[in-house]
Amino acid sequence: MRIHSPLPDSNLGSGGSHLLAYVKPWLSWSDQLLPLINRGLVVKDRAAAMEFLSHVNYYRFSGYCLAFERTRHEFMPHTTFEQVRKSYDFDRALRDLVTEALAMIEVDVRTTISHYFGKRHGAFGHIDPTNFFASAPHKQA
Repeated sequence: MRIHSPLPDSNLGSGGSHLLAYVKPWLSWSDQLLPLINRGLVVKDRAAAMEFLSHVNYYRFSGYCLAFERTRHEFMPHTTFEQVRKSYDFDRALRDLVTEALAMIEVDVRTTISHYFGKRHGAFGHIDPTNFFASAPHKQA
């Protein structure tokens, strides 16, 4: 099946575009798992692996596979789907912790700034343009 997608072509000059053929076929979860297995990934529970791929996406998962490859598209011996999945799960958990910490830091910084600003300029100090640097745009709505 050929699908054509309009993409800009730098060879056509400014504003030019043409259709490029996309020839990769649609693959079932099982068919997405096969290349990983053929590259040496050990998959003990295919149903669980397909379930995981159905929620995460093959391309997102394959990015985590890179750290487990000896050469491109060749897994180190005895690498399991679960090892790669644990790497993904760790990254997700770490990202969630960092996001939560950043949110707490953001609230803390905003609170500190607003408290200092309010103490110095009063509860409505934000509506007085003289309380800001001249270079910052400050218009009344």
